[in-house]
Amino acid sequence: LVLLNQGRVSTFVGPRGESIIDLTWATPAAAQRIKGLHVDAGSLGELSDHRIIRMELVPTRVPRSKSCANLVLFLIGWMNNGGTNQ
Repeated sequence: LVLLNQGRVSTFVGPRGESIIDLTWATPAAAQRIKGLHVDAGSLGELSDHRIIRMELVPTRVPRSKSCANLVLFLIGWMNNGGTNQ
């Protein structure tokens, strides 16, 4: 796993102090898709003394293998021929 939040912004702020206690972990593959990770300095009021860690997960396009493309072409041809292998 890869530790993502390596900044100096506290994730916990309470009456007795503050610290970076909340850690964000990801697999190396997922870490490459994450951008804009930051600790929201705003407060949640009385809901929590932890700050929100925000990030964006960038979508990836899964490449189709050649065999998958060949299967699709085969099935299209098969359907156009009435379900026979001619």
